[in-house]
Amino acid sequence: MEAHIHFKYLPDRGAFSKANAKYAPRNSSGKFITIYPRPSQLHAILNDLESMLSSFDGPYILSDVRWDSAPVFLRYGGFVSRMATVDGAVVHTITDAGGGLAEDQRLPYFVPPVAGRIPEFLKKSISKRVDAGNEAFPFIVDTALHFSNCGGVYVARRSNDLTEVVLKEARAHVAVDRNGDDAVARLGNEYRALTALASVDGVADAYRLLTVGDHTFMEMEYVHGVSLYEWVAAHYPYSERFDVADYAAQAVRIGQSLTSIVERVHEVGIAITDLQPRNIMIGDDLAVSLIDFELAKPLFSDNIRTMATPGFIPRLRCSRQQQDRYALMRTIVHMFSPLTPLPAITDEIWIRQRAYILQVFGREIAEWVDLLDGNLGGPLSASVAHDREFLRVSIPSTGADSAQHLTNELIGGIVRSHRFDGDHPYPGGPHQFDENGGVNIASGSLGVELMLSRHMARPGRQAHTSAVNVAAVLETSDYSLLFGRLGMSCALHEMGRHRELVGDLIADVALDSLDVGLGDGLAGIALGLHSLCRTGYTTADAPAARAMKHLEAASYGQLDSEAPRPGLFDGLAGAAVALALVLKQSGRDGEKYRKLVVRLLDRSIAQLVEAPDGSLQVRENGNFYPYLGSGSAGVGLAVAMCAKAGVELDDSFSSVLERIRLACAVRTCLCPGLLDGMAGLVLADRQMAAALGMPVGMAPAAKFDMFTFIDAGGGMLTSGYGSRRLVADYSTGSAGVLAALAPDLTMHSWLPIAHPDKV
Repeated sequence: MEAHIHFKYLPDRGAFSKANAKYAPRNSSGKFITIYPRPSQLHAILNDLESMLSSFDGPYILSDVRWDSAPVFLRYGGFVSRMATVDGAVVHTITDAGGGLAEDQRLPYFVPPVAGRIPEFLKKSISKRVDAGNEAFPFIVDTALHFSNCGGVYVARRSNDLTEVVLKEARAHVAVDRNGDDAVARLGNEYRALTALASVDGVADAYRLLTVGDHTFMEMEYVHGVSLYEWVAAHYPYSERFDVADYAAQAVRIGQSLTSIVERVHEVGIAITDLQPRNIMIGDDLAVSLIDFELAKPLFSDNIRTMATPGFIPRLRCSRQQQDRYALMRTIVHMFSPLTPLPAITDEIWIRQRAYILQVFGREIAEWVDLLDGNLGGPLSASVAHDREFLRVSIPSTGADSAQHLTNELIGGIVRSHRFDGDHPYPGGPHQFDENGGVNIASGSLGVELMLSRHMARPGRQAHTSAVNVAAVLETSDYSLLFGRLGMSCALHEMGRHRELVGDLIADVALDSLDVGLGDGLAGIALGLHSLCRTGYTTADAPAARAMKHLEAASYGQLDSEAPRPGLFDGLAGAAVALALVLKQSGRDGEKYRKLVVRLLDRSIAQLVEAPDGSLQVRENGNFYPYLGSGSAGVGLAVAMCAKAGVELDDSFSSVLERIRLACAVRTCLCPGLLDGMAGLVLADRQMAAALGMPVGMAPAAKFDMFTFIDAGGGMLTSGYGSRRLVADYSTGSAGVLAALAPDLTMHSWLPIAHPDKV
C-alpha cells in the first residue's frame, strides 16, 4: 500500500514478541504497525486495511477500538511527545475540547474521546466497544487478584447460586511462546492438567472452560489463604529480636506437605514446570495447595520449557521431574533464606545460604535441607556444581573482613565493569532504559561516577568517566534530583565536568504542581539548587529562592492532605530535610521554619505503625517497610539530619529514633541497595546512632555477603533490585552500597547534591 502516511513499526519478530509478552505493558501490547493519518485520510485507510487484512487475526489492543473484523485498531491520542504537569504528575498530553492540555490516557482499556472529536463513521464501532461489557456474563466479579497481559485472575461468584470461585482469563494471540502456544492454549493446557489431577489432594479443582466475547475463562476452586511468598513475608523472623524456632517448625511442616504433593503429582505423570512460592497457597491451618498449572507438561514429554520463574529454573539439562524437584528445593530454601531470585545469577549462592541457615536456624534445619535434597536425587547440589564449573559469575571465596575491604573490592568491580561506549556504560537494572536512565543519578552513569569520585583514592578519581549525551539530557522535562536535571547538574558540577552545561540544565526549572519528595520532587530540587549556591555558583541563586518558596507552600499543602506519601525520598520527611539544611545556612525566619520542619517530621512519624517486633515502620498493602526510600529508616534519618542541622527537637524524638533503629536490625532483606535494601538500613542506623550520642563504628560488611558476586571481569559487584543481575547504580546497586560503607560518613555525604560537605 502506498498512501504517503507517516507510520512506525516493530522491526522484527523478536521485538513484536517482547512487546506482546506476558508482562508487557497492557496499554500498548499487540501493536505491530502504528499509522498516523490525517483526519481526512482516516476513513479511507481504515477501509483499505480492512479489505487487505480481513482474513488475518491478531491480539486485541486493549486501549483501542476495533474497526470492523480485521486486526485494525485505533484510538485518539498524541503522536508527538508533549509533556506537561496535570494534577501534580508529569504526563503525556493532548489538546482538549477547550484548547487546553489534558492527559493522554494510555490505559489498558478504551477511553472514548470527547464527543465532538468522534467522526460519524466511527460512532458505531465506538458504541459497540463501549457496550461490550454489557454482554451476559455468568459471574459477579468481586475483586482482581492479579493482572498480566494474558488476562486477569479474579475472585467471583456464580450468578445462579453465588458459589465463590476463581476465574482465570486468557486473551488470544498474547504471549506466544517458543512452542507456538498463546495464553488461550496454555489456559486449556492448565484445565486438562487440573482435570487429570482431580484426585490429588492439595491441587486446586478446575470446574469448566468458557468463552465470553474475545476472552476465554477457566472457572476453578477458590483456595482460601495467602501465597507462600506472602506467608514468608508476613512470618519470617527478619528482626534480630524474633526467636526462630516456631517459624522453623512451621516451615518444615509446609516443606514436608509440599514435597508430598509434588511427588503425588509426578505419580500421575505430570510435571508442574513453574513451581514457585507465588503459585503455592497456605491456609490458616498451614494446609498447602498448588494453584498454577499453566505450564504443566507430561512428565516424560520432550517439549521445550518456554517460561518459568527466574531463581527456580536449573541451568543444567535434566529431566522434567528433576526440574520440578529443583524448583521444590529452591522453594524450601526460600522459606529459610528468602533471597530468591539470587540463584538466577549463580546457584553457588546456595553455599552462602546454607551457611546463613546454619547460623540462624541451626544444624538440624540445615541438615534437614541437605537430606531432602539428597532424597530427591540432589537437584540443588547438582545445579551448584554445574554453575561452579560453567558460569562466569561466582561468589567470593570468603566474605569481606571489613568495610574498607568491601569498599575497595566494589570500587574495583565498578571500574572493571565500565564500558567506554554506548548509552549504558555500567551494568544496571531495567530503569537504565528509561528517559536519561543511562546517565541520571538513580540508575545511570552520573550516580555511579559521583560515588566513585567520593570514595576512590584521589589519583584515580577522573580515570573513569562516561560521555554525556548533551542533547538528550537537555531534552528531558524531569528536573528532579534522582531522575532528572538537578541531580545531573550537581554531579557534573562537583566532578568539574561539563560545567557550561549546568546553567542550561537548571534554567527555567519547572516547579509547578510537583510533589514535595526528595527523590522526584521539590525538596530534591530545592536542596540541589542550594548545594550549587553554596559552592559559589551564583546562577543558581534565583531558581533556588523560587524553589524554596514553592517547597514551603507545597509542604503546607501536603500537611493539610489526608494521606501524604510516606518516607524520605517520596514524602514529607524529605521536605523537612531540605528545609532544615537550607534554612541552616540562609538565616531566614528561624522559628517560623523550625515549626514547619517539626510539623513535617511529626506528620511523617504519625504515618508509622508499630511492627510485631516493637519497631516503627511504614505499612502499605499489609506489608511493613523499614527501608530508606519510602520506609521508616528514611524518616529516622530525616529526624537525625534535622537535629544535626540545628532544629531543636524535644525528647520524644529520641524515643522515635530508638524504635526505628529496631527496624534496621534485620537478619537479612531482599536487596542490597540504598533506597530499598540493606545499604539504606545500615546508613540510617549509623546516622541515628550518632544522633543519639552513641559511638558509630565501621559499617558491618558481613551484612552484604549474600549480595556480592565476582563478575566475568574479576571485579566484585552487588545484585540489584529484584536480584536477577549484577548492578552498579546508585539507587539499587554497588554505588549506593559504597555510600553506606563510607568510614567518614556524615549526615549528608551520601546525598547526590553538589559538595555536600559545604551544605
